Amino acid sequence: MKSQVPNLPQVATSKMAAMRTLAQIIDLFVQGAGSSAAPAAPATTTKAAPQAAPAAPAPQAASVSAQVLTPILLAIVADKTGYPAEMIDVNMDMEADLGIDSIKRVEILSAMKSQVPNLPQVPTSKMAAMRTLAQIIALFESHTPGGAAQPSVAPLSRAATAAAAPAVNEIVAEPVLRIAVRAVPAPAAGFAMPGLLGPGTLAVTPDGTALQKVLVERLRVRGVNAVALDVVHLPADAAGVIFLGGLRDVVNEDAMAVNREAFGVARTVAAHMREHGGLFVTVQDTGGDFGLSGAEGGRAWLAGIAALTKTAGDEWPSASTKAIDLERGNRQYGDLADALIAELFAGGPEMEVGLPANGSRLTLASVPVELAVAKRPLSEGAVFVVTGGARGVTASSLVELAKFSRPRVLILGRTPLEDEPAAFHGVTEEPAMKRIALQEANRAGEVVTPKTLGAKVDKILANREVLGTLAALEAAGAKARYAALDVRDSVALNALLADVRASWGPIHGLVHGAGVLADAFIDKKTDAQFDRVFDTKVLGLRALLEATQTDPIEWLCLFSSVAARAGNAGQSDYAMANEVLNKVAAMESRRREGRCRVCAIGWGPWDGGMVTPALRGHFQARGVALLGVSAGAQAFVRELSAAPSDDVEVVIGGGDAGLHGGQVRGVRVEVLVSAETHPQLASHRIQGKAVLPMVIALEWFARLARALSPMFPSGPVELRNARVVRGITLDHFDGAGDRFTIATATTAADPGHVTLELRDVNGNLRYAATLEPQGHAPRTKATPVTVTLGASPFAQDEIYSAKNLFHGRDFQVIRRIDGLSSEGANAELSGTAEAGWPAEAWQTDAAAVDGGLQLAILCGLGSVGPTLPLRIGKIAFSDTPVKGAIRCALNVRSQTPERVVCDIALSGDNGAPIADLVDVEMYAIPSGTASA
Repeated sequence: MKSQVPNLPQVATSKMAAMRTLAQIIDLFVQGAGSSAAPAAPATTTKAAPQAAPAAPAPQAASVSAQVLTPILLAIVADKTGYPAEMIDVNMDMEADLGIDSIKRVEILSAMKSQVPNLPQVPTSKMAAMRTLAQIIALFESHTPGGAAQPSVAPLSRAATAAAAPAVNEIVAEPVLRIAVRAVPAPAAGFAMPGLLGPGTLAVTPDGTALQKVLVERLRVRGVNAVALDVVHLPADAAGVIFLGGLRDVVNEDAMAVNREAFGVARTVAAHMREHGGLFVTVQDTGGDFGLSGAEGGRAWLAGIAALTKTAGDEWPSASTKAIDLERGNRQYGDLADALIAELFAGGPEMEVGLPANGSRLTLASVPVELAVAKRPLSEGAVFVVTGGARGVTASSLVELAKFSRPRVLILGRTPLEDEPAAFHGVTEEPAMKRIALQEANRAGEVVTPKTLGAKVDKILANREVLGTLAALEAAGAKARYAALDVRDSVALNALLADVRASWGPIHGLVHGAGVLADAFIDKKTDAQFDRVFDTKVLGLRALLEATQTDPIEWLCLFSSVAARAGNAGQSDYAMANEVLNKVAAMESRRREGRCRVCAIGWGPWDGGMVTPALRGHFQARGVALLGVSAGAQAFVRELSAAPSDDVEVVIGGGDAGLHGGQVRGVRVEVLVSAETHPQLASHRIQGKAVLPMVIALEWFARLARALSPMFPSGPVELRNARVVRGITLDHFDGAGDRFTIATATTAADPGHVTLELRDVNGNLRYAATLEPQGHAPRTKATPVTVTLGASPFAQDEIYSAKNLFHGRDFQVIRRIDGLSSEGANAELSGTAEAGWPAEAWQTDAAAVDGGLQLAILCGLGSVGPTLPLRIGKIAFSDTPVKGAIRCALNVRSQTPERVVCDIALSGDNGAPIADLVDVEMYAIPSGTASA
């Protein structure tokens, strides 16, 4: 559509995915055109217009109207779905009547953007409420500014649309990326969750013990308006929720039910959280490592809770979300409550936090690893039971397996094999098949909707695909058998497997690839949709494991999804089900003690199957590389034939997709500064008011940087362009304290770097710095002092006199000045510990760094006067602990009447680096107002 209406407003893919009818899509585009648009006729067109819209140049500032959008959108829908145009009504429900799923909606949106450029951005909440194409058009019409626009190009034919899309052979080949999931240490950074101390009610749900009551009491002592509520009485407008259901003493089937309960809680508050933000925390006990070790046995079946939380974070960008795995062990309720309080008030930015019973803290990291190596050859003729293996990527993987081991394969699927009606013989194009189906229905006097028509054609295509897979397996040397069976039906499954054993012998391998989608935001998803998606994977796996308890299983592979690892808006149930698979795989691997190769593969998107040319372009635009079908199938065989000791849970895709630290998701944390939390700042006052020193902001930035890179716990943290946007006077330091938010931000102009921002309670930016990516370059180094320095003009007892430095006792860290002039200085400093600052998770020696800045003030006093550090070009902080005296070398690089620019190097007596500050800019300020 964008090629025909160039100035059509932008619309987010996630919004389009929420639309249910053609009318909603049309309304969305129309409303997006803005309120200044010329009056347009209501979007009441009910049939697709066969003629092309007239071609005409679109004005620069243009809007779209229902008259313009309706025929274009209907033509696209007819083209993309293959439905006869005369069947499509813009007021039909997209899901119920047209069978347009979220993937097809993305494809339709992509085509719209290519024909109607500049589609408007429309709020997700509005898009999510749309059900018809007419509603979408009206919504877009209301959001587009300017005068009426005309499409610039006639609607593309199906052939032209395919030709315009990127060709497969034009895609740059991406390497196969394999990522392992590992539990890594994550020391607490001292940050609170945003929204914890905000207004409104924080609901705490039951865990089946007294913990709920104890936690509520301790939250209220900390100033939180917490209440104990059960899930039935949870208010939809709760400002926050802490779900404790994952701590119940449950296993297996009872554990599965906890996933549904958690989803119900999230659904209750979802609309409010998406619109207004809030706090959403889930707590589970799967061993403190989210079940990665498999040590908690049957509790692995409740592991989907964490994936729900990650998906909620995607769907509710204004909310603060966290999944906590709290190992109960033998701890008392008070100890468990204290552990949760510590994480909520002084934890860190990690979405997933494990709190083992030994008092440690960890998170899950995605680590790039080498591709699996085949070390355990697959036995020729081994008997495999495969779910979902007759179609799609599982079928491709199975055919690849057949080439290597010629197995005997029982495929379980949902498609019953039937004879194809003669009218469809030889017809392969989907639109032609749908037209034949319509003709057949008319001939029989049947009334059909597009969805029922599509279902009939889909069934014929599915039959063909199943038969094609069976033929391909036989051609590769495998013996194949297919059965249409609901794998959750244990009676039918046991009877079928008994027959297979009688014919082929015991079962050696299981591949669980079955899965369905029913995408919708959490608050829009029904119980029936959740059960269908979740049960297909989870109950299906449970039935398979129970039915093969006595078989000598040597290979067990579960087809999971990257959605389980990262969360995915609209796929809460799918992400949860796959996360259960991941952790049950860990449990099974531990239980089978090396007798079986167990793996759960979290697949990224494949370049095939549901990924059409339009979707391929969509993924590319998002930076998500696709996995080639052949490469994916080969990766499956490698994983299956790897050593039992190899990684159990892996993610495999065509590219990074931001899973292992290549990108940093947006995070927000809070800090509270008061005389109780930061007593040392009582010694950093100007005219009686406590002032936040730059070194504390830099310390917070360094802590956040370290927490954002859990796989890089050592090595320097480097920041650049650290700057004071506006200084901070702590007005409530001696009382309730001052709250600040620290958040990450990225820009399209500089996607490789992350900006760290410190904002006050009103959202005003006060400090900022940019985080250098890991491994970008050698450590930043300050230039050494090369001039001969004279003796210090300050006696030791004069350094902290009122005319020189204002710093009180806890900031008086300059032990001795060995040389000082307008060109530089050498000095000996005390560090944070020696200065008596509170024990915290220090990532920098903030006291010593402040001492270096104090030395810079002294260097400029003679020529510039009192100065204030306002910007530091580059900073490198080492994590090497240093005890004893700290050496400070300061080199002045340039000086004017208004500014001193210098480098500062801090090191231990043994030469170990502590910090290097390059291009420190000190600016002259009026006397009596300076702070360091």
